[in-house]
Amino acid sequence: MASKSYNIAIIPSTAAAEAAIAASRFLEGSGSLFVLDGQKIFPHVSLYHVSLPEEALSDVVTALERILAGTEPFLMQQEVYRTTSEDGWIDVSYRKDEAIVRLHEAVIEATKGFRDKERSVLEEWVHKMTPVRQANLDACGWSE
Repeated sequence: MASKSYNIAIIPSTAAAEAAIAASRFLEGSGSLFVLDGQKIFPHVSLYHVSLPEEALSDVVTALERILAGTEPFLMQQEVYRTTSEDGWIDVSYRKDEAIVRLHEAVIEATKGFRDKERSVLEEWVHKMTPVRQANLDACGWSE
């Protein structure tokens, strides 16, 4: 069963996306890792990275569409901007509030029956994790 990694993400409003693209272009001369263009490299907020079998993708999309149909729009407040000078990576963190946590948990719940639970890449570290982190890894594919 072939699996692929997916980034389930929140796509910002047009105004926010245009501002992010403009900022990315401005920073291009500073050695940034990539430049947002809205065509191939999109502004987004990663919500959940998950490995899914290819044959489950249409069912997952349907489940996510169901979640989104029942989700009211909400504002996200930026908290921290970070950069790593060694590789040019720049990102922003957002305040963790009730709306984003509910959406995140709903996405994890909707995808858990489809997720590829193969942990072979992490097996060498699993025994070093706390029981809480091991439980998180089993529940959603991430130890954090």
